[in-house]
Amino acid sequence: SELSAANPAADEVITATVVKVENYGVVVDTPAGQGLVPNAELALPPGSDPRRTFNPGDSLDVVLMRRDGGSGRLRFSAKSVEEV
Repeated sequence: SELSAANPAADEVITATVVKVENYGVVVDTPAGQGLVPNAELALPPGSDPRRTFNPGDSLDVVLMRRDGGSGRLRFSAKSVEEV
C-alpha cells in the first residue's frame, strides 16, 4: 500500500533508485523519500569506492535503518537486506 511505502517497517525491503554516488556513500530515492546508504552499509569490500560500483539510475534493494528525528534524514542499508 502507499502508506507502507511512505513509512516502511524497519525490516521491510524496498527498492531504491540511485540518485548520486559520493565517496562516502550512495544517495537513493525511495517511496519514503531520499536518503543515504553509507559506505559501511553497502556490502562492499572495505576500502571500495562506491563510485566504481554504482551509477545514477541503478536499482538497489535497501532497508530503512533509521529516520533522524530533527532533520528527518533517512539512513538505509543494503547490507541488511541479506539478513531479512
